[in-house]
Parts: sequence; C-alpha cells; structure tokens
Amino acid sequence: YATFRELLEVRAKMDAEAAHEVKVGRTLLLVSRKKRGDAADDEAALFKEWSHDPEVCRYDSNQRTGGKRVHRFDAEPGSDGRIRFEVHEKRTLPCSRKELCERFIKSPEYEAFMARTGNGAVSVSFFQKRICSCMVDPKMNQCADPIDTQHNVLFDVWRRNVPQWLDETTCGREGCICKEQGFRDMKSQDDLLTFLFCGECAAVADPTRKLPRDDSDPMQLRYDCVAGECEKDGCLQDKCTRLANCPVLTKGGSDTEMSFRKWTLVPRGVAEGAADDGDEDYAAPSDTAGKAKYTREMLPCRSSRKDFVLFFLEGLPAYILHRGRAWWQTRNRRLQDARLINAFETPAAGKSCNFRTDFSAREAYEMQDASTGQRPNVGAVCVSIVLHSPTKRTVKTYVKEVVSEEDANGYARWVVEVSKGEVTEEEKVALTTDVYFGYARNKGDGRFHHTFHQDILRLLKTGEVKHAFA
Repeated sequence: YATFRELLEVRAKMDAEAAHEVKVGRTLLLVSRKKRGDAADDEAALFKEWSHDPEVCRYDSNQRTGGKRVHRFDAEPGSDGRIRFEVHEKRTLPCSRKELCERFIKSPEYEAFMARTGNGAVSVSFFQKRICSCMVDPKMNQCADPIDTQHNVLFDVWRRNVPQWLDETTCGREGCICKEQGFRDMKSQDDLLTFLFCGECAAVADPTRKLPRDDSDPMQLRYDCVAGECEKDGCLQDKCTRLANCPVLTKGGSDTEMSFRKWTLVPRGVAEGAADDGDEDYAAPSDTAGKAKYTREMLPCRSSRKDFVLFFLEGLPAYILHRGRAWWQTRNRRLQDARLINAFETPAAGKSCNFRTDFSAREAYEMQDASTGQRPNVGAVCVSIVLHSPTKRTVKTYVKEVVSEEDANGYARWVVEVSKGEVTEEEKVALTTDVYFGYARNKGDGRFHHTFHQDILRLLKTGEVKHAFA
C-alpha cells in the first residue's frame, strides 16, 4: 500500500507541473529533450534526435493513444538522490523497427557524423535496442495512407521470400531481370528505387529545388519515369513487365503458398441516409452503391506465388508515383516557407501565407445532456496549419551539455542534469504559426473544407468569421 500511495503522489506531481526544466517533488527531476542538432556526441544520441524528427516518425494519430505522453525514467537515481525523466509525445513508426535503423544508417545525418568523427558504421542491432519507448507500431484503425501501407506490407513479404526462391530454383531464362546486379540486394525502399531507376533514368541534380540549408542540389527523378510513361529499356515500365515474365517469380505451386495482408472491403450494414454520403471511410462496389456500406480493412489472405507477384507489381507504379508526388509536395512546402522568411522587411511581408490542411481521425463529440442509450455524434476534424507574418524575435533554446562516457557514470549520455545545461537566446526570423480545427459531419467534405478556409482567410484579414461558430 505504501508503494502504491507513493506512485499516486508521484503521478499527481507530474501532472501538476508540466513545464520544462522544473523539479517535481524531492525525488524527480524533469529533463528537457531539446538539444542542438550538432551536439550529438555519439551514435545513440544522434539516432535519438533523428528518430524524433516529425518528418521521420510522425505523431501518433490513433484515436485512443494519439496525443498521449510517455515518461522515460532513469533506472537509478543520480548522485543527488533524484531520478531523471523525460516526457515524450507518442509517435508512429513509419516502417518496421529494423528498417527504421537501416534508413538511419543510410541517412545524410549519419554519413556526416561518420565523416566528422571518423567512426565506422555501427550494426543495425545496436540501434534497434535504442528505439525510444514512445515509438509505437502503426495500427490499422488509425489514419493511414492506403497506397503506402499496402506497398510496405507487400514489399516486406517480397524481400523476405525472393532470395529464398532464387536459392531454391535456378532461373533458366537468358538475360532475365533476376540476374541483374542489385536485384537480390533489395532490402529497403531506397534499394528498390535504385534498382528501378538507374542509368539514363537515374535521379539528376535539380538546383531549382534547393533549400537555403542544403549543402548540395537535391536529386530528382524525371516525371515521365516516375509516372511510368518512359518507354526506355531498363526503366519502371520495362522492369515491371520483365519481372512479371520471370519464371522463378511466377512459378506455379500451391494456391496458399503466400500469406500477406491487403485492403479488403468489409460489409458494415446498410447506409442510413445522407450522413454516409461523401464519407471516405465507406466505399461500396458499383452494384451496391447506395444500398450497403463497406469499410476498407487490412485483412490477412493467402494466394499462389504468381498471384502475389502480379498483385505486388500491379500496385508498384501507383506507389512510385504517389511517393514522388509526396516528396515533391514536401519540398514545395519547405520552399514556400523559405520564401516567406526571405520576404522579411520587404513590401511582400505579411501579404501571403501557407496552408497545410487535412482531415484527421474521426472523433466522438461529448454531449452535455444525453438520453439513456443515446450514442454520441461522430464527425471528422479538419486541421489547418497556417504560417504567415515573418518576424524577428528572440528564440530561447535549452541546450544540454554534452558529457563523456566517464562523466555519465553509467547513465545514458543524453540524460544529463539540468544544472549542466544552459538556455541560449538567439535573434532569428521565424514565421507565425496558427492551428485551426473545424469539426465536420462527413470526412472529406469538399464544401465544408472550402468554407472552413474562407473563414480562416476572413479571420486573418478582418478579425471576424462568417460561417463558423464556437
């Protein structure tokens, strides 16, 4: 009972004092996670900072766990008798844990770190043991990209089975694609892109897409190659055709040889009325449109080897185009932000803004009064992030002091005492960021989306809204 009471007191103090660099009682010390990007003194600290980048692991959007925080405690108290802990927001892993570590080893940040320190590459298992506990595996009931999710599931099965197939059976076709260099070594998405686009169709430097912080011109694939319109030998269209003709990949066998998951339409009753119209969560075949409603769910299935390979190749061009567009849009957003910052103290300052918007997960509305057995209304949240008005202001950043292995005394090197760090102040140009939430009845409602943003523009111009209410 005494232990349970102490835990309740600790939790109450943690919830009561949610600020950086504060002491929580006599036995706990909250440590800020903010740190300079160049202050990583070892591979573990660099991996920690890289994996917590929102561009690498986005925040968890699950309706139950999204927005929750994780407290990471030290195993033992420090020399002053207090236990250090950090507060992390939950994040969703973009891929498997092993592939996340493989991406980090090939990242420009880690390559720059090795060039700066002269250290050699560390094994994947070293980083797998150091994945933060705030990283959660993606779940199928949260907001998911169907094209990206389906490809990741199929590619994981592909890279595990193809080497085994080639070891068991020798391909007798002369000049088959399975004999080309790099085919057996496709273990990541980057390896797949390198194999599909090489030679004349390889990525080329594009100076027009360079950001101010980039050291070199970014590499960009040509659109006709990404869209599958290039008819050159060795490009995407040609390789997909040759892969479908490989006798080893399309070898006949059992109809249940392959086990994988795919998006499947699952019946969910009959549409009740206009509430389901235009809702992206529901999709119905053409012959049952307006009668029954279906949801897309990732379900396990079995098929023959040939059917699996053809299914994988069928969705590969769509994934390549989808990924290329996503990269282009991400780069566009960063270039637009850079233009807004560069407009500081010019006549163009404050006359334009950048919007980033999307419908997030569905939520149930809490009602003040409800009848017995009444179900709460469910709607979608439209989130819009607006960046505007570049201003120069003082930005405070808490910087930890980098300690060596000896000074850490057996503790994790990135967990240090707050007293050893310092708060730095820097004058820099930053954008004003506003976040708006709109609650819609249906997900993906175009009319609501446009009306919502008309009100945001009206609010920024006049300080009033026309349609919205709170």
